[in-house]
Amino acid sequence: MVLYTAGQRIRGSEINSLPQLYRVTTPQICNNSTTLRDVAGLAFAADANAAYLVECFLAYHATTGGDIKFAFAPAGLFVQGDSPVYTGSWWAAQGIDPNAAGARGDFDARIKATLTTSWERAGDNADPVLACPVAFVQIGAAAGTVRLQFAQQNLAVHDTTIRVGSCMRVSRLA
Repeated sequence: MVLYTAGQRIRGSEINSLPQLYRVTTPQICNNSTTLRDVAGLAFAADANAAYLVECFLAYHATTGGDIKFAFAPAGLFVQGDSPVYTGSWWAAQGIDPNAAGARGDFDARIKATLTTSWERAGDNADPVLACPVAFVQIGAAAGTVRLQFAQQNLAVHDTTIRVGSCMRVSRLA
């Protein structure tokens, strides 16, 4: 990251390349639904023919029966990757599996070549859990809004919640 001194002039292109931060300000709740919905606050305007690095830090609570899933939207906005070459958009997610044996150290970072293919994570009846989806987002010829979405992986009549303070950092690469 560039360090600036007092009185130094900053070009607009430098400001535009700084990471943008987005965060959840009210709990996002899904109950008894596997239909993906937007996470309010975790969306950004993407320029046509641009590329972005998207890093999410999500604190969530889900039951072991309901679990949780994430995806990016809308599908028509992205240049799709082609596995295993990944010449377009791709994403992965890391997160502690609360149901793993031992110290809950089961991290999953399998790359998905389609941003709209959901990534599933287990819930924990007692404790909030952290998930860290990351993505390389390549936008096609049309500008639009990139949105992170979530839902229950399995129907459950218990709240699945993205907690306040969960956030997304977006860096424009090209």
